[in-house]
Amino acid sequence: MLVVPTTKYVYTVHDKQKHFIVCLKENKYSCNAFQLDQIPCAHACAVLEKKNFEKGTYYCDLFKPKTVLKTYDIPIYLLPHKDDWLIPERVLGEIVLLPKYKKPSGRPAKKDRGKSGRDIFGKKNINSCGACGAKGHNRRSCRKYRK
Repeated sequence: MLVVPTTKYVYTVHDKQKHFIVCLKENKYSCNAFQLDQIPCAHACAVLEKKNFEKGTYYCDLFKPKTVLKTYDIPIYLLPHKDDWLIPERVLGEIVLLPKYKKPSGRPAKKDRGKSGRDIFGKKNINSCGACGAKGHNRRSCRKYRK
């Protein structure tokens, strides 16, 4: 990739046939990769390597090692055995019934769209031959017109 500085913080990156604009000050890239993933894209990495900047400062805090380790600071306790659960009497007294209607399995049936009278009662189109003018076939399947 060819990196061309436009201003102090804005660079144009030529990647094969395409051109991308990278703004390091606002962390905005024309390929929209950072806006979606909050990780510098390949174009931004090319600019950072050319400028000898560290890439870590341009990553979102969620992807930094300290933040990932903090997710494991809080202990996670397993649920006690089902026999040890404390369930209130009002919940135990509730009766849960099955749904009234069961959704059929498989793909839903094709909906019948409102058809006009012509569609229901009208005659269907019949092919007519462009060579001999007879109905029921076309020029390609015409026996009289074959070359």
